[in-house]
Amino acid sequence: NCKVFAIEIDIEAAKEASKFCEKIIVGDLNQGNIFEEFKDIKFDAIVFGDVLEHLYNPIDVTRRSCELLKKNGTVLFSIPHILHSAILMEMLEGRFDYRESGLLDKTHIRFFSRKSILELLNKSDLVSQKWLVGICEPEATEFAQSYKNFPIEVCEKLLCRPDAHVYQYLIRAQRCEYVVDDEELELPLSFSSETYRTFKTILRKRSKCLYFWRLLKNSCI
Repeated sequence: NCKVFAIEIDIEAAKEASKFCEKIIVGDLNQGNIFEEFKDIKFDAIVFGDVLEHLYNPIDVTRRSCELLKKNGTVLFSIPHILHSAILMEMLEGRFDYRESGLLDKTHIRFFSRKSILELLNKSDLVSQKWLVGICEPEATEFAQSYKNFPIEVCEKLLCRPDAHVYQYLIRAQRCEYVVDDEELELPLSFSSETYRTFKTILRKRSKCLYFWRLLKNSCI
């Protein structure tokens, strides 16, 4: 019960996504104002599926896209976490090697921690309402790292962080001016075991597509 519009940079991926879209634009969010194509539509939800890390100016893109959002509209972000323990272990061993996919995808331009995500939301005039996380042990990542290869003092320092094994953040947000009750907001200061979500397919090549959702028949996301 919804209509989907999308922007996708990869031609083959766009062909596949077009099966589910009312309209899909093949283009680069880093070049020009692609959002002009949708200027006459107001959306219920905008989904950034692993998009921000591929942008030179993610704040500008987020702001311009949110101009297309309805008053009570929702923005959903999927963002890889650069401070995963496996990456810090790689750096301790003198490596920061880009790969075909994953946390160090060779097409990544920006990198995000929990703090920098909060800063991006703030500068984009967005307030987070819900945080979920994708968890992955260092051994299960593409880096295949292990705590047993490091001194106990280093392991303790890595593990004392609440987001040590967060592979990916999933955030729901709304524009600041339309958030009524601050008590309903969820701040990502700590994570309980109930908050963790393990994604079995977290290491597969993920979508880098920006989707716009226009709901029909009073359905909801």
